[in-house]
Amino acid sequence: MDIEEIQQLDRRVLRTRNLIFNAFSELVQSCRYDELQTAMIIDRAGVGRSTFYDHFSSKDDLLKQSLKVPFTTLALACHGKCEKEHLILVLNHFWERRSLARVILQGPSQVVAESSLKEALNDAAPVISVPDNISVIMRSTGLIAILSDWVTGKLNTNSQELADWILAEMNICSE
Repeated sequence: MDIEEIQQLDRRVLRTRNLIFNAFSELVQSCRYDELQTAMIIDRAGVGRSTFYDHFSSKDDLLKQSLKVPFTTLALACHGKCEKEHLILVLNHFWERRSLARVILQGPSQVVAESSLKEALNDAAPVISVPDNISVIMRSTGLIAILSDWVTGKLNTNSQELADWILAEMNICSE
């Protein structure tokens, strides 16, 4: 396979994943997460069942992968390893997609979101003891609650102030 064939394959993979992500985003806003079935995502995306499973093992895996980049940034911020500007970009991303974020950060999908954030926190600084694990649990549940309150309007602040708080307060736990 030459470089052009590889690039074409990569474009097809990205196109397929985007179709699946977009279908998932639309569906998760129109029905409850626990009622959402993989078959519904497959139908909406217009892909085959085996194609879906080539990319994702389940709807939970799809949700986790969709949160990987923003949650990695949040995790790095909690460990003082993220520039404020990058964190603000991620927070703005959540704000701009707050109707989707409200659904994902509350209800049945919240458990999956918290699990995804815990994994990102562990990847940023691996857990090696019980106190570390407690810190990860506190940070993940706290950040999910804060983001949820923010995108629902219960926490009245902007992305820059929220970034300042995350960088200041969450890093206290690292000391």
